[in-house]
Amino acid sequence: EMPSYLDKISMKLDQCGCTREEQRLLWLEREKRRQQEQARRKHILHRKFEEEWKKKEMLLLTKSAEGVQKEAGLEIQRRRNRGEGDKKNQNFLEK
Repeated sequence: EMPSYLDKISMKLDQCGCTREEQRLLWLEREKRRQQEQARRKHILHRKFEEEWKKKEMLLLTKSAEGVQKEAGLEIQRRRNRGEGDKKNQNFLEK
């Protein structure tokens, strides 16, 4: 028996419905992949930013420590110079 015109239309609509559902599922899958890729890129950028920040922080700490050591060395030298000056003055006064 030959399908009626209404049956043909019904079958076509069913096929389109299936196609629409498939398209919707494909779109959802693409959207999911896009979001995963975006999250992955964001994570990579965040990790790079943290690494750069740590490098800069370490460089700053290193420079700061070097400055403190230099200043401590200068202070020791100043004390020595003052001590030698005081000794010379003491020796001068004793003479």
